This record gives sequence, structure tokens and C-alpha cells, in this order.
Amino acid sequence: MTRQDEAVANPMRLILVRHGETVCNVEEVWHGWDDCSLTTTGRVQAEAVAERLSREPLAAVYSSDIRRALETASAIARRHGTEPVPMSDLRERNAGEYEGLKTAEIVANNPRIWEERNADFWNWSPPGGETFHQVLARALRAIGDIQKRHAGETVVAVSHMATVRALISHLAGIPVLETFKLDFPSTGVSRFVMHGQTTEVESLNDGSHLPG
Repeated sequence: MTRQDEAVANPMRLILVRHGETVCNVEEVWHGWDDCSLTTTGRVQAEAVAERLSREPLAAVYSSDIRRALETASAIARRHGTEPVPMSDLRERNAGEYEGLKTAEIVANNPRIWEERNADFWNWSPPGGETFHQVLARALRAIGDIQKRHAGETVVAVSHMATVRALISHLAGIPVLETFKLDFPSTGVSRFVMHGQTTEVESLNDGSHLPG
């Protein structure tokens, strides 16, 4: 049986989780590869999603290697007596020269930024940063590596807003600009069943575990 045949016969269940709220989220600061820790609310969210996933038969918990994702993944992994496996390919988009700047500052310096981005979304990038194509390519590389290791198993991958958006657009077949109509709550849970090259979507960005 080829690896592709095995993946079809024994699909992997992928639970994709966005990290909890950060200080930079609250302050509307672009923080792609910069470290920014969870707020008190973010830690509560991480524990809430960890409790929600505590009864899942998880084979592994993977995470971006950036602190806010690892903090969220660690809460999930602890409930299963394990540690998260860091993967740099699950990182947030590199925001280049926009790292550390507030959205208001960026827009003030370039009032046409959203128009320029939306005109060629997949190929636009912040100065010195990544395009969405680049984000998706490395995220799919990570998911592909995970899929090779976990045929027939359930795994969690904790990542970030842009990376989760790119994966949802690709795996669910939603045009990327249409994903802006979806809510992306902190610690939102998306579920996929991956049958080799085909994917079944079970849920997107479910935040029903969040307090309030």
C-alpha cells in the first residue's frame, strides 16, 4: 500500500487551533514573528480550549514555535500528559518592516494599503515580509509532514491568524477574501478529516468553549 493509499484508507483528523489573545492583539500591533505573550484573557482561553479538547484521543500536539502559540499548545498538551512539538512552518506571517507597528500607524503612512493588498492578495506582502502564497506553502508543508506521521490518528496544530486563514481558504475551498466574512476567535477550533489529497471540513473557527 502506498502512503497515499494509506492516507485515504486511514484519514488523519486535524484539529487546527488559533492561539489565545495576546497583548499585541489588544493593542492592534502587527506581531508576525515577534514574541508577544498571552494576556490574562488569552490564558483563560487557552485553558478553555484545553478543557474542550481534553477528551479527544490526541496522538500529538503540534505548534508554531512562537511563544503565544506554544503557550496555548502547552495548555492543550498538559491535559494529555505530553509536550507540544514546535514547527517553524506553522508560524504567523512574517510582517517584515511592519513588525511592532500599530495598524493605525501603518494606515497613516499608506492609506491605500488595504486596496493594494486586496488587489493581489496572494502575492502582496508587507515590505520585507511574506506573501500569502509563501505562508500557505510552508503551512501545507507542515501539515503534510504531520499527515505522514499520523495516518488514522487525531492531532492538534496550534497556529496564528494569517496561517489559519490561509489553511482554511485552501482546505475548505473558500476564496481567501471571502474568509474575512468569517469570525476568527482566539482559540477558535477548526476540524478537518484528511483523506490523502481530499479534505472533509467538519467545523470552522468554533469558539463555543469560550466564556461569555
